[in-house]
Amino acid sequence: MKNLLVIYYSQTGRLKEIISNFAKSWNDSFNIDFVEIKCDSIPFPMSYKQFFDVFPETVLKIPSEIHYTIQEKEYDCIILGFQPWFLHISVPINSFMQTDDFKKLVKNKPVILVADSRNTWRNGLNEVITETEKNAGNIKGSFVFRDIAKNRRGVARLLNLLSGEKKSADKTSSVGGISQEIIDSASIYGAKALEALNEENRVYTIIPHVDEEVTSIKYEQWAIDKYSKWAKFISKNNFKHRKLRLLLFQTWLTFMFFVLSPLIRKRTKKY
Repeated sequence: MKNLLVIYYSQTGRLKEIISNFAKSWNDSFNIDFVEIKCDSIPFPMSYKQFFDVFPETVLKIPSEIHYTIQEKEYDCIILGFQPWFLHISVPINSFMQTDDFKKLVKNKPVILVADSRNTWRNGLNEVITETEKNAGNIKGSFVFRDIAKNRRGVARLLNLLSGEKKSADKTSSVGGISQEIIDSASIYGAKALEALNEENRVYTIIPHVDEEVTSIKYEQWAIDKYSKWAKFISKNNFKHRKLRLLLFQTWLTFMFFVLSPLIRKRTKKY
């Protein structure tokens, strides 16, 4: 029987549940090893201050110390689970993608990407695709399980989730705004991913509830540009005045979010 490696980082446990459901359809065809990446420097629960503290390392792709255990065996397929932070890849997954283990695992192997996100996943997904293909990985499909809430409510749910709360604020969705229905549906999409392995050059992206509105590409690109400038400013002179500059960024982002939020809603469009 073939071997499947499912490797992921799940700060809150939500992606872990999605990944578990996603892989159910693979049980009859593969021996499955689940490997969770750990990063002791990233806390959970996470305070508001700690949430912003990971910003510069996320945007600038500065790796952090991580740990995981992968068995010494030949894997026939890789499923990689990840989350975007600040429109970029989370620090733990970015750190893993810089390791020799990642480069060896994906080389000439079919790779399935599974993302847990709010409504701004496109740049993060592109970063993972670029890094995987740079190391000769053959991406067969991408699946984005996302929060379908509007911006303000979505951010409130995110902060609620990171604080360690087990229920969302409106009681109609699971933590973080992703409904339990979408989380449970991951098994359906896992079956679709399994089918893709048998079809040559089949590559696609699936987003459950694709009919919901998402942040416009134009606004997302604007935010990425601003984030890059802020991250470089915060890291200037070897992160001198880090706390002060992070506070300035936090103030700017909060102000821009609440001022621009009504405009963002008007500029959103279908994916």
